[in-house]
Amino acid sequence: MNTVRQTRSLLSLALAVVALGLALASAVVHAGEAPRESRSAAGFESERGDAERRPADQLEDYAPPAEARLTKPAGPTAARMNAASCCAYRIYSATTRLFDDIDGDGFYTYLRVRFDIDTDYFDADVFVRLFMRGDDGRWVQFYQSGVFTIYGSSSTDDYEVETELVAGFPPDDYDVLIEVYDAVYGDLVVEYGPLESSALSFLPLEDVSFDGSLPAPVTISRGGGGGAIGLELLVLALLTATVAWRRRSRQIAAVRVCGQGPSSPPRQE
Repeated sequence: MNTVRQTRSLLSLALAVVALGLALASAVVHAGEAPRESRSAAGFESERGDAERRPADQLEDYAPPAEARLTKPAGPTAARMNAASCCAYRIYSATTRLFDDIDGDGFYTYLRVRFDIDTDYFDADVFVRLFMRGDDGRWVQFYQSGVFTIYGSSSTDDYEVETELVAGFPPDDYDVLIEVYDAVYGDLVVEYGPLESSALSFLPLEDVSFDGSLPAPVTISRGGGGGAIGLELLVLALLTATVAWRRRSRQIAAVRVCGQGPSSPPRQE
């Protein structure tokens, strides 16, 4: 019974070492993830003219906040309730268009979001924030505009945000959320996203590092924090436990064979 218990203990130790090693490896990989970066340009649709999209030199770097936004709870938000009660602001429609898929895998690196904000006032100054959400469920801000003016229910003041994803956006089907703020008081007055329009849901996107080449291999540094050394020690412990278990199994088998004594010759009649 003691040998069986010892064998089980060695197996449990080996499994624990493997699990801990995998967890550490996962932590090292996620620690090496690139920060989210994008380049954006925005303005009224009429300013773009006949060009398919805005010139590349108009794109400006944008680093979203480090803190990702959590998924909003179900049910009406404050923005929706305010809009329903005062009806001063609303988004009449929104469309999206995707560009640039060099490797042809169905995921694009360039996104244009166009939307028409209407107001019951003659005119109003507003600004917008745009968020993106992947399978991880986190709303991550990828753009914030300056202040611009909208005019009543005009159909000529459609606003556009064009964004090139640079880093930190792995291939995924993303949702987009538009938030409109009153520039005078800073209040959130309209929220418009995948629940309001299918054009803002399940958009196949990725950053440019994934387009046209394989993702960069994970490099484990041997300097500084010592994460790689810790992983090597865990692997070494696993190998040591495996060797010890095999030796113990052989000793048990040898004891059993020796205990049986010499084999007797077949009985002759």
